[in-house]
Amino acid sequence: MVDTYKNFSELSRERQEGTDFKIKAEDSLDKSIAFVAPHGGKIECRTSEVAIQSANGVFCLYLFEGVMVKNNYKLLHITSHNFDEPKALELVSKCGAVVGVHGRRDKGDKGTIYLGGLDVKLIKLIETELKNCDFKTKCSGHEFPAKNKYNICNRGISGKGAQIELPVSLRKRLSNDSFAMGSLSGALHRAACEFKRLNDIL
Repeated sequence: MVDTYKNFSELSRERQEGTDFKIKAEDSLDKSIAFVAPHGGKIECRTSEVAIQSANGVFCLYLFEGVMVKNNYKLLHITSHNFDEPKALELVSKCGAVVGVHGRRDKGDKGTIYLGGLDVKLIKLIETELKNCDFKTKCSGHEFPAKNKYNICNRGISGKGAQIELPVSLRKRLSNDSFAMGSLSGALHRAACEFKRLNDIL
């Protein structure tokens, strides 16, 4: 589906913050990682919750959340390499790396988490932690490689980050299974902590 608006400037001329969408940008003393859900709320459901629990009050957090009664994806989705909401860009510009949390359609694969982005080391850490918790992952050969340098996940200080794409069936499971949600967000948090340790980013 083609986005209704090509960037935030276009969207903000017709959609109103507080009525159509909400923004949360939480800075942190620890700026090694920012967890970002640019399609949160009702746009790609449950991605906000995953980002919040993964940041866990330690890392920086950004949410752009659809709150309309209907058509949130159609009217509020801005593809990641065009996502230029000013508070998001300001926050990630202070962070070492970014983890973008997204949702995807199942398309015949209800369980695999697609991983992308330019930071190979961060992606590998995330993959390892997810597999240790029995989540299936795929790092290449899918439609969401997130290699564009303007992708929000690649706009931290390092110029490279990671993107995760959660299938809709898994996201529905997460909303009803607190253990699965804890396992997933815990894996992402541990990967971020290990990334910080290895890079000694303050």
